[in-house]
Amino acid sequence: MNSMTWLLLIVSLTTVHIAAEPVMRTKQAKNLRYSAHENQSTLLVIGVSVVLVLLTLAIGLYATPTLPSPLMAALAVLISVGVCLRYTAMATLGQRFTRTLTVHAGHELHTSGIYRLVRHPGYLGHILTFSAATTAITGYLTFGFAVLTTLFFVYRHRMNSEETMLLETFGQPYLQYTASSWRLVPYFY
Repeated sequence: MNSMTWLLLIVSLTTVHIAAEPVMRTKQAKNLRYSAHENQSTLLVIGVSVVLVLLTLAIGLYATPTLPSPLMAALAVLISVGVCLRYTAMATLGQRFTRTLTVHAGHELHTSGIYRLVRHPGYLGHILTFSAATTAITGYLTFGFAVLTTLFFVYRHRMNSEETMLLETFGQPYLQYTASSWRLVPYFY
């Protein structure tokens, strides 16, 4: 396939991902307890994501992707992996996968399946999807790297807040879980 065909595939994958995510989310329980550790991290993630999408679209309108087909194929694979990670995390946690940092009544620590290796696979999926999509749509590797770096720092703030909340909620079992799993990228971070 040529680069333009890959670009159309990538835009389609990304659009389906963005449109399907609200459908995948389950209705939040009525008895949620919002964490004092929220620290506006939800608004930060949403706000930064919206800005990055708008920047990507603005650059994409004026840039002609010049990336070679093999690189576009690799970006399509990264987007697919990112979407799979995100949806697997959502499906695994079900009702506990929420947009805000919350603890449900009867909340249990989930440490199996995809969560056995990575504590935040949904965040990793989002970072992979958006970084690869912005690179493909704009045609600029540097912009994709900037998106990757920006999202990493935004999600690092959110992970710090979330892990503090989970440590307060679950105590020693959560501490043991952090010692046996990776935060975001297996065997790296």
